[in-house]
Amino acid sequence: MEKETPIYFNQEGSLDYISIAIERYPFAISCDGKYYKRSGSTLRELQGFELQSFLLERAGKTWDSVPIPGVSIEDLDKNALNAFRSKAVKSKRMSEQDVVVSDALLLRNLKLLDGDYLTRAAILLFHPDPEQYVTGAYLKIAFFASAGVYGQNEDADIIYQDDIHGPLITQADKAVDILYSKYFKALISYEKLQRTETYMLPVGMIRELLLNPINHKQYEKGIPIQISVFEDHIELFNVGIWPESIPVDIALYQRHESLPYNPKVADVFYRAGEIESWGRGFLKVRLECEKVNARLPELNKTGSGITVKAFACEQYANILNANKEADLNRTVKEVPFLVASDGNYITDNTGIPLVVETVREISEEEKEVMNKRQAIYKHILEICSGELNEREKKQMISIIEYFRNHDEIDRATAESICGKGTTTTVGYFVIR
Repeated sequence: MEKETPIYFNQEGSLDYISIAIERYPFAISCDGKYYKRSGSTLRELQGFELQSFLLERAGKTWDSVPIPGVSIEDLDKNALNAFRSKAVKSKRMSEQDVVVSDALLLRNLKLLDGDYLTRAAILLFHPDPEQYVTGAYLKIAFFASAGVYGQNEDADIIYQDDIHGPLITQADKAVDILYSKYFKALISYEKLQRTETYMLPVGMIRELLLNPINHKQYEKGIPIQISVFEDHIELFNVGIWPESIPVDIALYQRHESLPYNPKVADVFYRAGEIESWGRGFLKVRLECEKVNARLPELNKTGSGITVKAFACEQYANILNANKEADLNRTVKEVPFLVASDGNYITDNTGIPLVVETVREISEEEKEVMNKRQAIYKHILEICSGELNEREKKQMISIIEYFRNHDEIDRATAESICGKGTTTTVGYFVIR
């Protein structure tokens, strides 16, 4: 017998109204072929990826559990499967008896098969080229130099970059290897005879920051994880949905609920000993920061995705700043003349127009002019050591670098390098 829908007649003040109690359905119901979601007091039509996720959720599935036809177990990467076996046994989350089985049985025990079909999770984790089936399933890494360091760029320049492809189960290891061998520079310091190499951030922290987007990314949107490396910090961006119940402030670094967007992918990483399943990822990041006196990473969520910005540890930042100061002082000592821009020429403090030339044999007359300027050299050191802030020091270095490859400079170029207006461009420049 069909259950009747309860209808209630109610009154509020002088107004009468009817309320209808509708039972929540376990599956999606369309209206004229369209699906809607109530948000506050408005009704919004679901479309695109949001509709796909909604239908999967109502069907009791997740995006990574969808079966993919046309791919067989034989197509998977044997090395990736064996790497998982090794990690799972080492982490003691699976026994040797659990993993010394056929690939088919291993995948079935990991819940990565849907009938006879491989799921998206299986393909992402173990296929040698998962991008054949999931666009953007890789990592992008690039090193960015500060503005003005290489050329006269106004913004940070990409100096070199790499892509990390292959099975997800191996991508984190590959990324850590290339970050510490190519992107992170070990700064050297000494305590008496003891030599110390300091990296920007500890390996454990970088692994946690990498594994988080690998496990929680919205792979259906086809955008790779992007890792931007700078001299004093690193930024990781991925397209993902941040659970509303999990805070993005300091409370993030406490234990909280675990809500993986790709639960089948996350379960394999858990069994491999790569991640926890208790919402402790950012807690571990905090503990790593405390070990090396690093600021807690900043998390910024927008409509397009999530960015995590992690800052260099205290010792690395101190060595980096000391090296910059030493480099600046060495550069100033090499180029002992101070001039100011005047119109389209470079002039000295007497207002005499100069054509800046590279090192060469000079005449007696030129020597006399240069000797008059030697007194200004001491003033350069005073400016660089006390009167300039960090940004102005960088601008000073940029001017010096410009003169290594040019014989003269005009006002427009000086303004471009310094980033200042016409009225404030006239100032001190170091030339060679």
